[in-house]
Amino acid sequence: MLTLRKILHQVVKAVEKVGGKSVDMDCKPCEAANEMLNDSTFVLERLTMFPGGWLEKNKQFWHPVARQGFESTIARPSTCTAVDISKDLHKQVVYKRTVESIMRIVGAERGSISEGAAEITLMIVPTPPFHPTIEEVEKDLVTINSRLGAFAHCANVLDLVGVVLPCGIYEVGEVVDGRRGALPFGVTSRAGAGLDAELLTVGSGLEEVS
Repeated sequence: MLTLRKILHQVVKAVEKVGGKSVDMDCKPCEAANEMLNDSTFVLERLTMFPGGWLEKNKQFWHPVARQGFESTIARPSTCTAVDISKDLHKQVVYKRTVESIMRIVGAERGSISEGAAEITLMIVPTPPFHPTIEEVEKDLVTINSRLGAFAHCANVLDLVGVVLPCGIYEVGEVVDGRRGALPFGVTSRAGAGLDAELLTVGSGLEEVS
């Protein structure tokens, strides 16, 4: 049976066939940045998109989960200080510098990536780490959202760029009407801040082999 893990392994092998090299990466900065998106003072930034008093006047129209999330965010200023915000900003800088020291471009002075003169370090991760059922989402939307963002939330905090590549389908255990179910699968290729053009150059090549 073609599982999510197996198809991801196939993608990595396909990348290696066209010249890519697999390297180990310390994911702790990414994991820490993931936590910061929803569990740090950064959540206060979400309030800047609304005019004063708008949330209070319109909260009855919101989905209950969204309303609960914003209500807890509104209450947060009473429990955090400018010092807390500064500490989180310092953490963000440390995580960004650590990741950027790995996910960078080398040899650009010799020429472009398309010419084979420069190299770029990318992080290739599953776009959906799993496929939840409707029942699971309705039961605990917040937890499911966190799990779905296992490889994605850090990109917001670390200012990473990314491109999604569809890679076919993988089989799941359920058999319906004599047929085994199948779900779509893709990978997200991430690069450091400002490397949009370089990532798209590599991404166009990866699309042909993924």
